[in-house]
Amino acid sequence: MKKITAILAATRCKIPDKLARRSVWHLVWMSVLGAVLIAAFMDWLLNGRVGYDFILTAVVAAAVMASMSSLMVDVVTKRLRKAESDLVKANEKYSLIFHEVPVGICQATPQGRYVAANMELARILGYDSPRELMSRVTDIGGQVYADPGDWLRLLSLLESRARAEQFESLCKRQDGSLVWTSQNCRAIRDASGSCLYTESSITDISARKNLETWRADMDRPMRHDLKCPLGGIVSMATSMATNTAAPAQVREAVALIAATAEQVLRMVNISLEINKIESGAFELQVEEIDLIKTVFELVKLYGTIVDFKKIKIEVWAENNPAGESTSFVAPCHGLLSYCLVQNLLQNALESSPDAGVIRISLQRDSGVTLRVHNQGSVPVSIRERFFEKYTTEGKKSGTGLGTYSVKMIARAHGGSALMDTSDATGTLVTVRIPDLTPRLARLA
Repeated sequence: MKKITAILAATRCKIPDKLARRSVWHLVWMSVLGAVLIAAFMDWLLNGRVGYDFILTAVVAAAVMASMSSLMVDVVTKRLRKAESDLVKANEKYSLIFHEVPVGICQATPQGRYVAANMELARILGYDSPRELMSRVTDIGGQVYADPGDWLRLLSLLESRARAEQFESLCKRQDGSLVWTSQNCRAIRDASGSCLYTESSITDISARKNLETWRADMDRPMRHDLKCPLGGIVSMATSMATNTAAPAQVREAVALIAATAEQVLRMVNISLEINKIESGAFELQVEEIDLIKTVFELVKLYGTIVDFKKIKIEVWAENNPAGESTSFVAPCHGLLSYCLVQNLLQNALESSPDAGVIRISLQRDSGVTLRVHNQGSVPVSIRERFFEKYTTEGKKSGTGLGTYSVKMIARAHGGSALMDTSDATGTLVTVRIPDLTPRLARLA
């Protein structure tokens, strides 16, 4: 885009041929006249006069120099014209690419104005031309984004990282209709590090979003219908597992069936809650949850993987080692807090090298901070979009939904999820949830 802008700027003015030719001629004649005058003055000093033979020689020399200068002017003019022609062709080439590429491209100031835009972006946002888009939009956050906070979040991301990739947001077209967009963006800064403007490539992902909505609408009734039979299996299996008349081996097998069915039922319920969060229909209901108890339940659930990879899991609470008898009660959503810890632990187990160490720590500050660290590193290609939906790499059974769910659950609690990774230090995921005690009191 810099190259395009430079070429557009460079070709706004044509090369002034007549002025260039006139300037060169003036320089030539002034040089000839100056040489003649200096030579005449020297002849007068030496001989006391200016001879006619000298004047004739000076005139011939001036004529020769004028002829050579004319040739030089023609050569320079031709070169200038060729340079102008090359610039015009380059401008046409890059202008064609800029305006015909099937991706919206723009430059925008942090104050919320477009300084450059192409035809595709104008089309996506429902304007007839880039000129109309740039003249009518004076507040990108308020006029383009359905949620003005998305524009502020994008600028905030660019303050903490070099670029933002696949930043999805719901935007408003000129006629008021909505369009889903995915944006890759970077900040262009001055010498002091201040953002001068942003450069973005934007695509319309409404078709994909509509397909996801359709699929969710199809899946939701099916998930709901699964709850009843699964609940029956759990109830019946639990009853059989506690029947002392049955052989011990049968009771153990039935207890395993009950636990598995309960886990599937929990997954169905979690899926329904995540769907509510995405659709904006979720209402946070908090209760007092012992997060240490949740952690150890999940460590047992993943015991087979832990043993197979020979991974050591350390659990800490308030900067002290924690055991199964340790208590760490915090107000949060019961089902979603379980899902949060489960996804963090599963991601850490999949990423950790064999015989590695996973550390899970809980800390009270202005709310609750949960940190999960493993010694593996996130692939470079997905680090910038770690929490985005369907982001995965190198996992045969990966869906790219685990860390996305972590982000959504943290936001549903009014909190945040951050990730820091490097080959040297491993990966640390930090989830912060504000103090929800006032909400708990209101519910009571």
